[in-house]
Amino acid sequence: MSTPFISILQLLTAFQCLLFTAFLVIARDRARSGNAALGMMLVLLAMQLLALAAQQAELLAPGATPVSTFGFLYGPLFYFYVRAQIERHAPFRRRTLVHAIPFILSVTAWLIYPLPPNILTVGTLLSVGLYLSACFVRLTRYRQIIAGTRSETHSISLRWLYTATAGWSWVFLLYLGAYTLDFFQPWSRTVYAWTLLFLVLLVFVNAFVFAALRHPRLFSGISPEDEQIVASLSAVRRRTMPTDEDLQVAARIQATMHQDQLYLQPELTLAELAAALNLAPRSVSEVINLYFKQNFAEFINSYRIEAAKRRLLAEETRDESILELLYAVGFNSKSTFNAAFKLKTGLSPSQYRTRGPS
Repeated sequence: MSTPFISILQLLTAFQCLLFTAFLVIARDRARSGNAALGMMLVLLAMQLLALAAQQAELLAPGATPVSTFGFLYGPLFYFYVRAQIERHAPFRRRTLVHAIPFILSVTAWLIYPLPPNILTVGTLLSVGLYLSACFVRLTRYRQIIAGTRSETHSISLRWLYTATAGWSWVFLLYLGAYTLDFFQPWSRTVYAWTLLFLVLLVFVNAFVFAALRHPRLFSGISPEDEQIVASLSAVRRRTMPTDEDLQVAARIQATMHQDQLYLQPELTLAELAAALNLAPRSVSEVINLYFKQNFAEFINSYRIEAAKRRLLAEETRDESILELLYAVGFNSKSTFNAAFKLKTGLSPSQYRTRGPS
């Protein structure tokens, strides 16, 4: 492999970045919250790749260029994109500009005196690494919140966004590895590492953007109220005994679940259950966690599993397919239903239908 091949990879990736950005701008009917951040990140990446290709062709002098400072924006832009995908209200605010401070400082320093390439590279690696870590923390927190406020977590899990974050992390690690090798090996040997990096980047940019276009925000998003409800549970878990008021609320919850069968609603939320009880969502959440020892998703799914067990054994529904059954009891995903059923019974739905309760 030779450096011209690397230049081709850089040019192809830059072209794809600009093409996808143009699509995001033109296809307004597909515009989603966070796409502006995604488009900006792709444009900056394209400009940096074009600069690198120009250096390979000796159209620009080797070393750092002003576009080298763009690396300080990749982390913040991707982090904002992740936030916009999972939060109901993630607007751009003035305080968001604090994330651009490293970029502003690097540009200012460049105007005064061009920074050494190694300083820019190390700074970029630190910035991107920290923001990717923040994305994983945010996504993990998000999963906890939807489990505490939504009954159906499969369709809104954004598992693909975890994969995308992991993918950008692999690109980051490949860049770190290639950059580190430059200190110990001559270019003739490290060229293979750089070739692998830009080949993976080309493939991943295509895969990531296509996935981003196929996955809009999959539900209305978590709200600040949802976060406060889940955050308040840490204090509730320190309580060992429910109060008399908690017991009364628990009895009302059970009565409503049996009489109205709200668990049959696939997208049932904590707020909807609380509205049916004429109670505050926080109070309902606290009782479910303290008295029933479950989060909201587990609590609702326990009723769905009991309904599924009855249907699996009832004569009138014994010929019902598993897919028909899971939809009938409120599930939206076969994998979620199978996992929840086996966790509760130790058997798959088909085995339970054949063997009956143990």
